Amino acid sequence: MKRAQHIGQARPRSQNLDHHALSGPGFTSQSFERAVRLLRAIGDEGRLRLMEILTREEACVGDIAQTLGERVSTISERLRRLRDAGLVVRRRKGKHKFYSVADSHITEMVLNTLSHATEDES
Repeated sequence: MKRAQHIGQARPRSQNLDHHALSGPGFTSQSFERAVRLLRAIGDEGRLRLMEILTREEACVGDIAQTLGERVSTISERLRRLRDAGLVVRRRKGKHKFYSVADSHITEMVLNTLSHATEDES
């Protein structure tokens, strides 16, 4: 139980009796680059609000604009950026384009991020 005597105290790495070399990276460089692109794409309050709506249901640009009280052109630009990042997908039905979250991993990421932020408010 050597660790217990050092709780709350910083210890130089060379004194760490449990020190061992870290194994190689668990993810590729491309994985990290893609993750950064995804996080940048939702790293804006307007885009994150839009993503939260899409975690609940598929929606068209006009309905999203009305819900958020924003211009259709603003919502279209945000959706374009989210789509380019692979976070949302689009399907056409007649004149309308409907958007939804690309997959369940994205839904979980958005909801977990918002849940974590809500915990900090308490």
